[in-house]
Amino acid sequence: MIVVAVAAVAAIAVGAVLFVRARQVHRSVEALCTQLGAAQDLDQAMTTLEPAALEPQVQALMKAKAVAPDDIKASVITLADFVGGVTDTVGTATGDRQAALADALDARQSEVDAATAAGTAVQQWASANCGLNLAGTGGSTPATTARP
Repeated sequence: MIVVAVAAVAAIAVGAVLFVRARQVHRSVEALCTQLGAAQDLDQAMTTLEPAALEPQVQALMKAKAVAPDDIKASVITLADFVGGVTDTVGTATGDRQAALADALDARQSEVDAATAAGTAVQQWASANCGLNLAGTGGSTPATTARP
């Protein structure tokens, strides 16, 4: 009876460890490149403010926060939080979405310099590590393998 109880406890412990490890987020160049690729046309979606185009790209940028390697993590978080705050405000606005965007940007004026610097850092990182052009000059295709 004791052997069965010990075996059951051991099985539960092993299962719990495997479950936790499976749910852990792995920060990597490849994972971030995937999310940045999915958010690649965010600048264009921000100009149209079309929810069907904007929402998946903002979600990809939010997911990027969880997978960004340490060397770019702070910039990704700053950029994602800024964009997320702006798009949340626009998404809940009634009436003219362009006016809501202007108001949301105006309300976050103190964050614009930090968000701009973060955006530049993320663009440069994505170009160097993923082969992505996030500068809004047209779609580029992600590199098939990320550079170290």
